[in-house]
Amino acid sequence: NFTKVSIWMLIGKTLRFIVVTILIYYGIEIVSWLHMNNIALLLLRIVFCGAMIYGHGISKLTKLLDGNWTFSNPIGIGEVPTLFLAVFSEFFAPIFILIGYKTKFFSFFPAATMFVAAFIVHINDPFSRMEKAILFLAVFIALMLTGPGKYSLDKSIKKVWRPHQVNFYYQMF
Repeated sequence: NFTKVSIWMLIGKTLRFIVVTILIYYGIEIVSWLHMNNIALLLLRIVFCGAMIYGHGISKLTKLLDGNWTFSNPIGIGEVPTLFLAVFSEFFAPIFILIGYKTKFFSFFPAATMFVAAFIVHINDPFSRMEKAILFLAVFIALMLTGPGKYSLDKSIKKVWRPHQVNFYYQMF
């Protein structure tokens, strides 16, 4: 009782079997290929760090370099320190996150800045004013929890400098 649907299902299963067999033969990780978690983390880093740098960081950096030190002081540490923290959090830290270097550490800074922006600066504003800061906050917290993924500078460094080499060097001294 073959129907067109069952023939297409048989063809689909056969093609899937062939593709998986070829991937196993060439040593490609099937699990990461199917789930694409590492590509998703790379995409998050590129899009949100690029948006943070372009939409927030560059304007604050040029303000700082032009000598315009006036800035809001939402946490009471002064305008100049707040501007320096904002420039670091919205320009320099996203560069490190973008390339995947110490992502968990550097994600704290834009997350903290977006927390202040959402829940201190825009607390009395409509939700539409808080929305972007909350989205940035959620993504940078997610990156703090997950790390950069496979496609990052940290993972490249770990491939070059393996932990067993570290133990070997410590045993020498």
